[in-house]
Amino acid sequence: MNRLEFKSGGQPVFNRDFRLQFENLYKAIEDQYKNQGAFILSGCEVAGSSISPGLVYIDGKILEFAGKTEVSFPAYLRMASPVYHEERMFVEDAANKTTRVNYFADLAGIPPASGEYIVVESQGGTRVLTPVVMESNYKEITLATSSFNGWLKYRKVGAQVELHMKVTYTGDPGTNHQFHTLEAAYRPREKVLVPAMVFYPVNGYTDMLVDMAVIDLEGSMNTYHNRSIDDILEIHCFYAYM
Repeated sequence: MNRLEFKSGGQPVFNRDFRLQFENLYKAIEDQYKNQGAFILSGCEVAGSSISPGLVYIDGKILEFAGKTEVSFPAYLRMASPVYHEERMFVEDAANKTTRVNYFADLAGIPPASGEYIVVESQGGTRVLTPVVMESNYKEITLATSSFNGWLKYRKVGAQVELHMKVTYTGDPGTNHQFHTLEAAYRPREKVLVPAMVFYPVNGYTDMLVDMAVIDLEGSMNTYHNRSIDDILEIHCFYAYM
């Protein structure tokens, strides 16, 4: 991308220089979302019959939405007609011209006949940008209690968490035992049941069954069946965290 190079010694600066800078700035920000359709960038949260202020991406532009109360749902966020203002006298042309244009979003009660729009239901917007994180390294935890020992590792893979755990039982854990509590950033968006493979020590651990473990909204990882000494339990799963 072109950038202005500022040097000492009385460099002249022209109107086209500022235009170059701003055009490249808009391109760097807005073109990241090209061909992604319209969506909410931030804010625009629904509370009762109100929608909070926020930023949206519609028709290739980032637009400000001022918020609105007493909304009937569904409503449709769209690009409003731009407002041109801040007139100034242009000496060379001897004429007043606007120097600012306000691109913004407003609400429509019916789907717009043309252009992109975002549907907002009573429970919120239907298309919201969520940051996606790809972690190459796992967070690794050593698990050690009076009933079991082993390890747990997990990482973010896009919009999901990949979790892998393996423990060997060294005592009686009871019928309801907790393995670990995940930190807030890795907790599921809703309670999930995940398959847990249990391997028995007889016949060289060739005998097995499928148990179930639970990961709740507070990040607690539990299972609800008793295990015997030397049993091995292993979990490998993916779940949505956002």
